[in-house]
Amino acid sequence: MKTYTLVFFLTTLYAQEPHPLEFFPHHQGDIFDYYVKDPFCQPCSPDSFQNVITKDSLGSNGIYFLQSTRFGKWTVDTVTYDVYNGPTLALLKFRLNADSGDSWTVYRFENGGSMRAKISKVFKSTYLGQNVTIKVIEYTDSASGLFINSLWLASKFGVIAEYGDPPGQPNYYLRGAIINGATYGIVTSVNQHMEIPVNDFNLDQNFPNPFNPHTKISWRSNKNGFVSLKIFDIVGREMKSLVSEYRHSGYHELTFDGTNLASGIYIYSLTINGNTKTKKMLLIH
Repeated sequence: MKTYTLVFFLTTLYAQEPHPLEFFPHHQGDIFDYYVKDPFCQPCSPDSFQNVITKDSLGSNGIYFLQSTRFGKWTVDTVTYDVYNGPTLALLKFRLNADSGDSWTVYRFENGGSMRAKISKVFKSTYLGQNVTIKVIEYTDSASGLFINSLWLASKFGVIAEYGDPPGQPNYYLRGAIINGATYGIVTSVNQHMEIPVNDFNLDQNFPNPFNPHTKISWRSNKNGFVSLKIFDIVGREMKSLVSEYRHSGYHELTFDGTNLASGIYIYSLTINGNTKTKKMLLIH
């Protein structure tokens, strides 16, 4: 009688590495819901915002164009996997195929300088119930080397968090998303997120409000142009000029410091290409 020995070869299956474009899965109709807390106002209640992809189109040579409500225009090169934010190809925000230790230069529109982006670490984790790979991108000032912020990119979701300086809790993090019709995590009502009309802009309510002494002022514009942002007291006297320069379209945000102003109601006025919108805010020392 012959004896046959059956040898079973056990093969360990490793999860396939995500495709670079999985780190920026943005399409028209996708919604990304973020939780945010103002680091300057620890007692303040938390807030949230949504980034809605309102348009997408595929151009020549594999260039993919996106328009979003919160972060403005994105351009994705599906050949090189480079992602640009803004109206030109100057602001190279992400390199989706970059690995740990890789770096590149990012032009800064706000001051004409540049910053250095570097993948500080890559690791696998679970996020919103999905197995993902996370890339941490640290941005530092090219001239001084000072840390500016870091963005966390996750496969299947894109940007899941931003950390500022000092480090600790994130400035914001992704708490839910609707991607290609599938819902992950928590997504609030989206009825308020309408596309900004062409040649128009939205001025957001400052947050926190009331504030002491810092608050954030933000706006979104669909057109490049000269921007003026000023603070007035309740009787119309100009107290401070925050912005007076040419700005590109998209989302803009700054922090206003009311340390040297008395408590009271103030008006912030935003003018873009001759059109003006105003809102009130309350400073309480």
